[in-house]
Amino acid sequence: MENNNINLDKNLINEMTIHTNLRQEIIITNTDKVKLILNDHHEIIKRKIEWLNPVGIFLTVLTTILTAKFDETKFGISPQMLKAIFVISCILSFVFSIILIFNAVRYRKKGTIEEFIEKLKIDSTNSQLTTDKSNTNNILKN
Repeated sequence: MENNNINLDKNLINEMTIHTNLRQEIIITNTDKVKLILNDHHEIIKRKIEWLNPVGIFLTVLTTILTAKFDETKFGISPQMLKAIFVISCILSFVFSIILIFNAVRYRKKGTIEEFIEKLKIDSTNSQLTTDKSNTNNILKN
């Protein structure tokens, strides 16, 4: 019987390309700073989507105006008054929607993960501790 063993280690090493990406960045900060930055981030995200509800209301009221017949007194309100209430509601929700859409467009490039991380790093570059190699080695040994 002949020896048909394959040396996988040698063959794999010859055929493999190994890429290493072991560089890491560590951010050390306190809870208060993270809370403040998260609150700001949450507000930006909220501004980007807060236009959805007023647009939904606008479309609902507009559909009601276009499809409803205002020819009977409902809830003790005359048909003309009822239609006027819907028209005013439609106009107000439209104006509010436009304002919030402009707000969302203004904030469209803000609130990214990269921006959040950069805000965490801002003060750390100003108050960064300078350590020499021996000091770093002492920390790693402990």
